[in-house]
Amino acid sequence: MSLFNRKLLATAVLIGSMSLLAGCQEKLEATSMPILKASVQKISKDMDPVEKVKFQEAYETGLNYVYAKNHGGRTPEQNVGAIFTQLMNGVSGQKVDTSAEENTEREFLKLMDGKTASDVIDKKADWEKELATLQAQWQKAQDELAAQRQKQMEENARQQKLEFARQRRLQLTQNIAQLEQNIPKIEAQISEAETLKKPYADAVADYSKVEIKNVSLKTDGARKRFVEFDVVNGSQVQFDRIFFKTIVVAGSDNVVNRDSFENVAGNGVAPGSTYHVSYNISYSSAYKYAPNDLAVNIKILTATDTGKKVAVAESLDDAGWKRWSESNLVGAKNQLEQTQKRIDDFKKQLADMDQQSTSA
Repeated sequence: MSLFNRKLLATAVLIGSMSLLAGCQEKLEATSMPILKASVQKISKDMDPVEKVKFQEAYETGLNYVYAKNHGGRTPEQNVGAIFTQLMNGVSGQKVDTSAEENTEREFLKLMDGKTASDVIDKKADWEKELATLQAQWQKAQDELAAQRQKQMEENARQQKLEFARQRRLQLTQNIAQLEQNIPKIEAQISEAETLKKPYADAVADYSKVEIKNVSLKTDGARKRFVEFDVVNGSQVQFDRIFFKTIVVAGSDNVVNRDSFENVAGNGVAPGSTYHVSYNISYSSAYKYAPNDLAVNIKILTATDTGKKVAVAESLDDAGWKRWSESNLVGAKNQLEQTQKRIDDFKKQLADMDQQSTSA
């Protein structure tokens, strides 16, 4: 069994036989490829070189014409890729369709059978015309195929663009819906934080209701001095730590100017009750002055419920709002603002996409 199907080599045989041509007026016998080859050899011996070239060109034109007729308008040169593929398939043992090659061989033999070299040369113009028509048809088909491919590529690109836009629009819509669902939760956090603010605001409102009364200076021996005063709790806060400022002056001399804490044991100072404070100022130079020469001023800075972390004070910051709870409100408000900005941005992107779609 031969390595290649002989039909696959038909083109090579046809082309190769051209080199054997020579001029004479004997008729070619072309009932089979071997006979055509022998016939060409027989008449090629004494052909004039010029005529031989003409004959070769005409012979090749006839070959290209018949080949193109059976191969969709392609010449052997244009079909070399397909020929190579057929040969490789044959080598690998795959079934190969050789009908086009068989038709080419049969028609080429018929075309050449009984013709003289002059006949072949005379037919060149007709074959060129036929080949040109086949080539034009093939080129038109190639152009149409290329146009279809380009159109398909453009359509694929358009569909991909539409699909991307659809996916993007869907994603934006989902993002907006998700963020809008979060808004009530954030607003609830803000409301809760605002609610937490009320005890601090009430404590600030009650600041003037925590009063200092019965301020006096007590002496104990030559050097010990004590500031005595009562803290009257008229607020709603039951505080257990008192933060106060003590100022003691002797004329223009500043004897004491200090902030101090007083921790109240037990449950602290209940609303409506009074707590007595005795503050030791013996560390100062107060002993140098007669008690009547000293003026004492006490100011409550904060009165704190350390358990609830709420202090009666002049401001919300001092009352503990900023330290303990303000960050929750600020954080929630910032989150709401950022969420709304993101929603607006996504909606703008949707609007821009719709505008581009309308413009397109």
